Amino acid sequence: MRIPVVQQLVDEVASARASLRASRRGLVLSAVRSITEEQVRGRDAVVAAFARRGHQADVIAGEHRAVYRKLARQELSTGRFQFAGFSAGLVALVAFWVGVGWYFDDHFNAAGAIFAGMGGYLFVFGPAMLLTWLLSRLPSLQLVLVGLYMLAVTFAAGLIGYGELTGAGPVRVGRGSGGLAFVLVEGILSIGLMVAVVVVGGLIAVYVQRRRRLALPGSHSLRLLFQAIEMSAADEPFLRADTRRELVRHMAQLAVILRVALWKTVRPSSRLARSVLKHRCALAAQTVEVMGVWVTLPAKTTRTDYQDRMCALAETLMSGRLDELPVEPLRGAISLQSRLASLSGFLRMILIGAVPIGVVGGLVKFGGVPSEAIAGPVWTFLWIWLLVALLSALGELATGRTLFDRTLELFSRASKE
Repeated sequence: MRIPVVQQLVDEVASARASLRASRRGLVLSAVRSITEEQVRGRDAVVAAFARRGHQADVIAGEHRAVYRKLARQELSTGRFQFAGFSAGLVALVAFWVGVGWYFDDHFNAAGAIFAGMGGYLFVFGPAMLLTWLLSRLPSLQLVLVGLYMLAVTFAAGLIGYGELTGAGPVRVGRGSGGLAFVLVEGILSIGLMVAVVVVGGLIAVYVQRRRRLALPGSHSLRLLFQAIEMSAADEPFLRADTRRELVRHMAQLAVILRVALWKTVRPSSRLARSVLKHRCALAAQTVEVMGVWVTLPAKTTRTDYQDRMCALAETLMSGRLDELPVEPLRGAISLQSRLASLSGFLRMILIGAVPIGVVGGLVKFGGVPSEAIAGPVWTFLWIWLLVALLSALGELATGRTLFDRTLELFSRASKE
C-alpha cells in the first residue's frame, strides 16, 4: 500500500518541478521575445535612415541584428537570476505570513495563517485598486491618492511593529487576536513589507540595471541610438510629447554610458591616452545631453538634424573610430544651468526631510513634549522621513526623478496589474 502512495508523491514532485521550469522558461523567454520584437519592429526604419547616408542595407541589417542578438543573450542570462529572486521573494512572503500567524494567534495554524495573509493583503490593498479604477482618467490624481494611501498603510504597519517590539506606543495588537483583526493585521504588515521591499529593491534594481547597461556599453549604446532613429523616422510621431520625453530619457541613459563605460572598452595602458580618451567620451556625453535639449525645443529641421546626428554617432561606435565622437562647444552654459537646477532640487528635498524634525525638536525644547505613548513612534517616523528625503534627493541629483516619484509610479502600476 505504501508503494503507490510514494509513487504518487514522486509524480507530484516531478510535476511541480516541471511546472516551475516551464514558468521560469516562460518568464525568461518573454523578456527575450520583447527584444526580438523590438529588433524586427525598428529594423526597416534604421536601415532606411542609413541607406540615405550611402550604406548598404544588408550590412546595416546585419549590424542591427548582431546588436540585438548580443542583448538577447544577456537578457537570457539575467532572466534566470530574476526568476530566482522572484521565487525567493514568494517564499519569504509565505514565511512572513506564517511567522505573523505564529506570533499573534494562540491557536496557530500554518495554512490558516497563509490564507489570512492572502485575504488580508487583498482586503487592505483593495481600496488602492478601487482608486486606480475610479481615477483611471485622472492619472496624476490617481498617482497621488494611491501613494498617500500606501504611505498611510505603511505608517500603520510601522506603528504595529513598534508597539509589539517595544511594548509601548499607540497601537498594540497582542497575542490571541483572531477573526477580522488578525486578517487586518496580516494585510497591513504585508503591505508594509511590500513597501520596504519596493524601496530597497528599487534601489537595487536601479543599480543592477545600470551595471547591465555598463557591462555592454557598445551594444546598449547602439540599441538606444537605433531606438532614437526609429522614433525620429517621421515628423508626426517625433513631435508627440510622449515621444520627445522618451527621447530625452534615452539621451540621458546614452550620456551615462558614453561618460562612464565607453572608454573601458579600450582601456589603454598609457595614462595619457586613457585621460584623453575619457575626456573625449565626456565631451561626447555632453553633446548627447545637448541633443536632449534639441528634442525638447524642436524647430522645423530638428528631426532630420537629430536623426543625422544619431546615425553619425552610431557609425562611429560601429566602426570604432572614436576620434569622430561629437563635440558640442555650446555645452558650458547649459551644463552650468542644469547643475544649478539639480543642486536646487537636492537642497529642496533635504529641507523637506529636515523641517519636521526641526519643528518637533523646537516643540520639545519649548515644553511642547508629546506624550510618552507616541514620542517613540513620532521620532522613528521622522527619522525614516529624513532618510527617504535624502534618498530622493540623491536620486533627483543623479537622474532628475526622485525616488518618491518612482515609488508612487511603481505602486500605481502594481495596482493596475
